[in-house]
Amino acid sequence: MNTVLLALLILTVAGNGLSGQEERSQASMKKAVAVIASADQLKTFSKGLQSDPQIESFIDGEIPFTIFAPADSVFAKLPKQEVERMLGRDGFRDIGAHILLGEKIPAKRLAVLARKEASLDNDWISRVPVKFSNEKDTLLVSGARLIQTDIQCKGGVIHIVDALIPYK
Repeated sequence: MNTVLLALLILTVAGNGLSGQEERSQASMKKAVAVIASADQLKTFSKGLQSDPQIESFIDGEIPFTIFAPADSVFAKLPKQEVERMLGRDGFRDIGAHILLGEKIPAKRLAVLARKEASLDNDWISRVPVKFSNEKDTLLVSGARLIQTDIQCKGGVIHIVDALIPYK
């Protein structure tokens, strides 16, 4: 009887792809919106995110995700009116971020994708493929350089980039 219960427990844990420790770790992690709001380099991105509740609900839901978010320094180089437009409800989707739904992609896997010059087409915001490459040992995401990687949050991972990522 105990052997059967142990076997069922092992199958249950193996079936969802997470170990008990990983499940506890995920449960204790902050939601993406809270992590972004507390990140020093993502204050502007956080303001834009708050203007679009639909995006907020997706990244705080149950679907795994990867976010490539532009740093505040990117917005500091733009005219104030352009930043204000981007932070408005209708402008946030032009903010130059990519949110890949269905995949949590850590930096280690990004490096593999970059070596293969791969692209992924599951960007929820733009519906444009996100391309990965490597230039002089620097990981690039559709031409933007990764400046901070693997910011963990519940259900996903956030990477900070040094440019707006074009949706073309």
